[in-house]
Amino acid sequence: MGIFSFLRRKPKPSKLMPESLFVVGFDEERFWCTYPGKREQSLRWSELIRVAVETTDEGPLAPDVFFIFGGKERALMFPQGATGDEEMLRRLQELPGFNNAALFEAMTCTDNKTFICWERRPEPECEPDA
Repeated sequence: MGIFSFLRRKPKPSKLMPESLFVVGFDEERFWCTYPGKREQSLRWSELIRVAVETTDEGPLAPDVFFIFGGKERALMFPQGATGDEEMLRRLQELPGFNNAALFEAMTCTDNKTFICWERRPEPECEPDA
């Protein structure tokens, strides 16, 4: 080892930000979130009725942007910066009618506000045969 061997040492990884302790993912049938120290929770895509972004005035020292996936009976919520959130966002933007303008507005907001980025369109009702 030479006098400059310390330059070859790998730096210690920095501590994870609280947001990155949330892990999100998806497949063709469902999406999920594993909350820090808790079990995974999931919803089927077919259950999804709304995608919203909620902002707070608590940043930058605390998480201040949250994604909310509203289901028929429950919801999943995770902060921006969660592990896997970039891939999840790209998938969300593939939803028909996803409102990127609302997403952009949310990402530039520093107030307490909720932005609806997508809502499931109601199924057309069938008329009974006469």
